[in-house]
Amino acid sequence: MEDIPAFVDAIIAARPSPSCSKVTVVPHNTAVNSTLVAASRVPDLGDKIGLVRGLAPCLEINTENFFLSGLKDKESVETVYGILKAQGITNLFGPDYAAQKARLCEPGNPMGNILCQVYFTPDPLESDPMLKETSMQSYLHVHSNSSVQNFEEYGTGVAFDLSDLQGIPFDMLFAGEDSRCPVSNNLKYFTNMENCFTEVLPGLKNEDFCLNNGPTPVVDEMSLVDLLDEALPFELNSIEGSAYCPSKPDYCERKEVREDKRGRSHSRSKSR
Repeated sequence: MEDIPAFVDAIIAARPSPSCSKVTVVPHNTAVNSTLVAASRVPDLGDKIGLVRGLAPCLEINTENFFLSGLKDKESVETVYGILKAQGITNLFGPDYAAQKARLCEPGNPMGNILCQVYFTPDPLESDPMLKETSMQSYLHVHSNSSVQNFEEYGTGVAFDLSDLQGIPFDMLFAGEDSRCPVSNNLKYFTNMENCFTEVLPGLKNEDFCLNNGPTPVVDEMSLVDLLDEALPFELNSIEGSAYCPSKPDYCERKEVREDKRGRSHSRSKSR
């Protein structure tokens, strides 16, 4: 949660003009969770964020399509993550991953060996190269939510109130063929949010939002920047090449129907 307000403050401080005082946050996947938590916990964030445009929101995962598969009840989830924490693993799939895995699998480490055989043999990176460095706390939060099918504050069992997050506008862009974080599991969380729009892009997978970020896009020959450009309800102007500011003062306004750069029409349903 702390990352979101820190990033927002840093961007505002770096901008050369006070005319663009609010930041557009574009989180992907479980980063949407951190943004929601920050919006519900940081009192002045509504004065600093003009729009959250979430890509493939992931408040619940498909536990059958996750590297720690088979953990469906909360007790099992907490047990396995507790063992990983006891092994000194606070994140996975980063620069230290090879050493972490070696410690788990080394002789004389019976608890680690169990996890090694069940979850890390074969190596999950071989079948899912999209796994990137992520904190175990983030994994635990989304996995725990999935086990109870609710977006809860970890450790309390109390559901977050997402009905009104300081008036911050949320636009959620879902991948229609998302097998990691299915639309059917995640769309429900945004139906009662004020000032929230949702849109499902048919044919896209969760990873398409990441794989498109390169010189050879994989979806309709569009780059991720193009995809974002047509998704956002305003034009983007670069500020010194490192930050972006809406070119119109009314960037919080929404359009129920828009036509994108390829002539397609998208209906955007407003969640209430």
